[in-house]
Amino acid sequence: MDGSSVASTKDTAGESSDTASTSYQPFPEMSAEQEFFLYELETTDSGSIGLVLRAIYDCGDVRKFSRALEHRIHQYDKNIQKVCSFHYQGFVDSMKELLLLKERCSDIKHDAAAIDAQIQAASEDLSKKSEEIVKYRKLVKNATTAIDQISVCLPVLENYAKLQELMQLKKYYQALKVLEELEHTHLALVEKYRFTQILGKTMSPVRNEIKAKAYSEFKDFLENVKKVACRIGRHASKCTAEQHSFGVSEMERARRLQQEAKQKCPDVEIAVSADGRLLRKNTSNGAAAVTASDSVDQLIFSKFICSCQLMIYDVIKRQLAISVPKFEDQRIDNERSLTNCIIVYYLQDDEKVSAQDLIDFTPVHRCCQIFNVLGAKEEFDVYYRQQRKDQCDLVIEPPPKMNSLKHYVDYLDEIIGFFVVEDHIIITEPTLVTSSHKDQLWESALKKIIHTMNSRFGGCPDVEMMLRMKKVILLFALTMKSYGYGIAPLYSLLQNFRDQYNEILMTEYCAQFERDLEKDNYAPISVENDEQFRAIIKDFPFYKRSMEQEPFPRKFPYSRFVVSAYLKAKMYLQGCLKFMEHLQLTQSEMDDTVRR
Repeated sequence: MDGSSVASTKDTAGESSDTASTSYQPFPEMSAEQEFFLYELETTDSGSIGLVLRAIYDCGDVRKFSRALEHRIHQYDKNIQKVCSFHYQGFVDSMKELLLLKERCSDIKHDAAAIDAQIQAASEDLSKKSEEIVKYRKLVKNATTAIDQISVCLPVLENYAKLQELMQLKKYYQALKVLEELEHTHLALVEKYRFTQILGKTMSPVRNEIKAKAYSEFKDFLENVKKVACRIGRHASKCTAEQHSFGVSEMERARRLQQEAKQKCPDVEIAVSADGRLLRKNTSNGAAAVTASDSVDQLIFSKFICSCQLMIYDVIKRQLAISVPKFEDQRIDNERSLTNCIIVYYLQDDEKVSAQDLIDFTPVHRCCQIFNVLGAKEEFDVYYRQQRKDQCDLVIEPPPKMNSLKHYVDYLDEIIGFFVVEDHIIITEPTLVTSSHKDQLWESALKKIIHTMNSRFGGCPDVEMMLRMKKVILLFALTMKSYGYGIAPLYSLLQNFRDQYNEILMTEYCAQFERDLEKDNYAPISVENDEQFRAIIKDFPFYKRSMEQEPFPRKFPYSRFVVSAYLKAKMYLQGCLKFMEHLQLTQSEMDDTVRR
């Protein structure tokens, strides 16, 4: 009875639910247009609702549409209540069934736990019996074997096992010693047993196997050297840079020199008198005129001005047609950063290790010992030198693309790492590598390096890049020198780059001189106040008697071009001298270069 009533209720509710979801009773006052709007709101997506609402407002009958919408909502609420009433009894029945199922699961869980406990107890007993059986069988077998055979052959088997263990541990030198002991001592005592003959046959190729393994380890060592050569070279360059103060900037170096000069020199101030003479201001004696010995700086300055004027006029006469150079402020900033631009690359790495930490030299020492025991030391010496020569040829071969400074640094660092490893080996194994072999490798590498630099970098038109490359090559030379390698050809290479650098620098400054000359109005410089006067004096230290006493506006006996030419000439000479630093040039050679 209850079931039939519930079923009929479900059928009725289902029919009403289906009807509610697909149809509705229209509102008596609802027009066809409002009916269409309600249908659009129910069926359209969220992106088009705005268009429907806009159409409703355009019609003007918003209140009537609102009443129709409320009526539609009320109808849907009734349908929802019918659906909830329909499913309520089913929900109650489901909860009752779940409670019954919970009780049954609890009973099953208790039964399963009891069965599991019984199985565990039986399994433990069975496991103990099985372990005892296995144990006694092993004891019987071992006892029988020990009584029958192994008691006589135990030393041979122990040494043979030791030999196999040493081979697995790659201790080939100790394995050779054990092999000699087996062949000359233990095998002679058990020759009557057949297994000793088989054992002797298995031990006969051990020497060749050890030899092959030694060669294999040495090849792995060469591969590791190739992998870490760049890191070893970078670490060596870093140490050299710190030793030679490559990491100290020009400003820091100038500050230190200034502090040392202040400590050594007396407290003297220089002033300009009304008639243009230099006066010394002592804190104790007041002002005193500068003597003839004190006018050396003024004389040098006058000679420098004359030399600059001759050079400027000579440049103007040549009238070279070249491209516009870089801005001067950019060049100044770049030159200030050149000292650190290479060292930052070396110091950015946090490596605190040496060549011995980066690579294990044990395979080389082990090979020397093994081949010495095998009586083939000369064979390994020849093989080592040939392999290192082949590896050197690969290292000094430049990569196909060297477009940036980092490529050149990595190329030179790898070469440094190669020769640092060679230097360490010649120290630890002097019989393996001779000085003549090392010098021969270095000479071939040096020729290839110079050829690579001339062919890949010789035509570089960028003075900033050339200055950076000069520092890279100089650091490379100093690093190799610290390991005892000759670096005279590298200084010759830098001197050749110096001439190219000076020519490019001259070409750029010639263009700047010509451009400034074309822009010059050839009118004397006129200043309106003391600040402008001091600024001109700072750029071009020109002094004239009683000039400071003249009223403003004051006029200098030269145009803006003279000041610009003086500044650019000074910057040009500074650039030339910057490139010539640490090139092992005499003072006369540096003077000749500046004079040219």
